[in-house]
This record gives sequence, structure tokens and C-alpha cells, in this order.
Amino acid sequence: MANHSRPIVLREADRAELERLQRSPSVPAGLSRRARVVLLLADAVSGAAVARMTGYTGVQVSRLRRRFVEEGLPGLGDKPRSGRPPSITARKRAQGVAQTLKPPRDGLTHWSSRELAATVGVSHSTVHRIWQRSEEHTSELQSHSF
Repeated sequence: MANHSRPIVLREADRAELERLQRSPSVPAGLSRRARVVLLLADAVSGAAVARMTGYTGVQVSRLRRRFVEEGLPGLGDKPRSGRPPSITARKRAQGVAQTLKPPRDGLTHWSSRELAATVGVSHSTVHRIWQRSEEHTSELQSHSF
């Protein structure tokens, strides 16, 4: 028995939204690409041809077709990804930055990442990452003229 793909019939409003998503420069690239796939499928382009045109595999195109048929436009959004949740809370990061702004203990002229790590209770590499992000944020704020 042949594997028949589900036809995609678009309402006019859905087609307009998919075209908008495909053209918009402010939409994430992945969403724009998925919108293009659905538009091509709705125009009766074969799944294999859509895969060649968009850089997806045939399985990915098939999966996108199924997601759109079952969920509509919301099905094209990014799905949650696996991975370990952050182990350092926002409070702990803020604590590290706040401690950096205080003078270090007697005998020290400045905070080292290892000294601050021992004080706050995190690893020195975590302190380094916090400082990097804080530095990037500060330089970004300084680049804007208020």
C-alpha cells in the first residue's frame, strides 16, 4: 500500500499569514522557512521537490506537513528542546554581580574569579560567564545615547 500524503488546503487568511511570515525580516528564519514549506506543499509541489528546494530532508517535510494539518499555524512554531535546565538562578547571578560591586576582603585590591566564586558559592567559570554577560550588557547600554 502506498504512503499517501495529506493534502494541504489553505484558507485565504492562512495563506496570507504564511506569505507574511515568509517575507517578514523580523520573523525567525526557521519559522519563515517552515512557512515556505507549507506554501509549497499547498501549491501541490511534491514533498521530495520541497525538500530539495528548502534544504530539509523528506522526513522533515513530511513532519511539517503533518504538524500543519493537525495543528494549523501554531504547529509551525518552535517546539521545546531538550537539555539541562540552568543550574544557576537569576538570584544567584544577581548576587554575584552585587558582590563584585562591593570591595573585596582585607588584603585584596580586587576580586578574582576564584575569590568571588568561593564567596558566592559557585564555580570560578560561572563567575567568569556572569562577568562576561554583565560586561556585554554594560557596553551595550553605553553604546546607546540617552
